[in-house]
Amino acid sequence: MLKAPAKIVEFIDWVEPQVSVEVRNSLAVSVGHWHQYLAYLAIILPRAEAADAAYHEVTERLMESARAATRGVARSMTPAEQAVVGALELRSIVAHLEIESFYVFAKILLDRVADSMARYFGLTLLRHGSSHSELQSGAFKNLCARRTMDGRSIQAMLDDLRKRIVDHRTKVIEHLNEPDFARAILYNPGAGAKMLLAGCMTEPLATLLEEVDSYVVSILAFMQANGRHSIIEQRELESPPTAPAS
Repeated sequence: MLKAPAKIVEFIDWVEPQVSVEVRNSLAVSVGHWHQYLAYLAIILPRAEAADAAYHEVTERLMESARAATRGVARSMTPAEQAVVGALELRSIVAHLEIESFYVFAKILLDRVADSMARYFGLTLLRHGSSHSELQSGAFKNLCARRTMDGRSIQAMLDDLRKRIVDHRTKVIEHLNEPDFARAILYNPGAGAKMLLAGCMTEPLATLLEEVDSYVVSILAFMQANGRHSIIEQRELESPPTAPAS
């Protein structure tokens, strides 16, 4: 079970008494996007696992048919074997769809987290591409240096998830650097189906979802622990008490 959704609710409850209704609602909407995309990933994962199982079942049927054939003798495929090959192609397409969908929405989630982080700490992102990548490539380190925050563990997560999700989605799925590479689905019993494209192998989606869930929980804890450096404190500074009339 994902831990992040409950932590999102806890964070909003923690913020609420410290800020105006306007700021609270703004943060709730921004962080609420995380909940939405986490839900997408949670929906995709069992669909991907079902696609894995279906692909594996047809693959086993095809392998069994090949093993039953006479070795060393050229022959035409039987109608039944042709039907199995057609079914395997369809299962491969569905498996690709679920794997790519997971990466697309996981990357969007990471960008939404980065956007909310920037808003919370009053950081302006240039938005020339991925918000996560911009945060990871220097913006977060600079923010921590200016506000005297220890963000080393978060930076490590930013680096790791950029490589495993953002760059994979951008360089392999969306903007394929080597368009001549063919797509392939590889299946290992116990590990599920993996997509091989441009020499890059996808990871088990359940593992990635656990990592993303842990990252979101860590981000929320970081935001709460450093609330004094956020718009919570800035709101107090921006609304000084009115001087008494002379």
